[in-house]
Amino acid sequence: MVDSAGFDGLATYADVAAALARATGAEEPSAVFVKTARNTTGNLTLRATSATWPAAHDALRKAMAFDALQDPNDLERHVEDLAGEIALAPTLRGAKISRERMRMLKRLQAAHRDGFGILLQPEVAPPTDGSFAGLGFSFSIDAAGVARPFAINGQLYRDSTRKHFLGAYMGPEVDSLIPETLLTKATALAGWHGARGYRGPINFDARRNREGQIVFIHDCNPRLTGVFPTLAVGEALRRQGFTPHRLLTLGYRGEFVWPDLDCAIETLDARGALFTASHPRGAVILPNLARDHGYDVHLLDVEPAEAARWIARGGAIGATNPGPAAPACIFL
Repeated sequence: MVDSAGFDGLATYADVAAALARATGAEEPSAVFVKTARNTTGNLTLRATSATWPAAHDALRKAMAFDALQDPNDLERHVEDLAGEIALAPTLRGAKISRERMRMLKRLQAAHRDGFGILLQPEVAPPTDGSFAGLGFSFSIDAAGVARPFAINGQLYRDSTRKHFLGAYMGPEVDSLIPETLLTKATALAGWHGARGYRGPINFDARRNREGQIVFIHDCNPRLTGVFPTLAVGEALRRQGFTPHRLLTLGYRGEFVWPDLDCAIETLDARGALFTASHPRGAVILPNLARDHGYDVHLLDVEPAEAARWIARGGAIGATNPGPAAPACIFL
């Protein structure tokens, strides 16, 4: 962990290697991953090699400065971005939030995004077997401080640098990766936080390396994470008498924009890809209040390899920033 000034001083990859060697004794890694300690949106992260470090380092420094409003002239750009997000959300449009209030909110946010620590670590090279590289371990800590696991999920990302989270997968393919000894250690890690007063949900991220070993990456989220929609859908189906063995969430912010929902449902049904009472396997579509005509998609009892083929065939549904112009009837 380094502070902002220390990160600014890492001008070359040799500087990075030296900092890691001092802290851990590790040899120069082939790639590094950097993440700031107070922003979990994925915007303030980087993956870099010796060839890409200078440009990536400069880009992250500029992004951090922008996020912390180090230049007061950036405030209006923040306000424009926030106004655009509000305009997308039907539930917020009626609030009539003034520009001055937006400025105040952005100033408050920026005050929490300056002077924080920056985590610098060797990249955990992903496995080559095609299985999940990212894993999330979720626990609940009760009033007595006792930690209990309630979900272990595979993490899917829209991009190879793992900056844009796509969704969480729960199923036997993930369960088979977790040895009981590791779960015991992870539970003890959650219990450590409970012994220090934390109560509620808490999550730890891990990566699988090329040898198949699971490595925790010093990432702790003291809150519900992206696995929550997956758990909620599974619980709702169980209450209706279904027992899904595999659940995959494809986004949870209304990323799928379909002005003609009937068309999307008819297409899914025609392809045998819609989850129904008589066909309990396929896609469940749920409305999302984050944007007009926005929906979330959950795949039930679809194996990961098949889900990957469905996503690949979906074309526009995999776009990071879909909008009203996205095709209404292209899906899977």
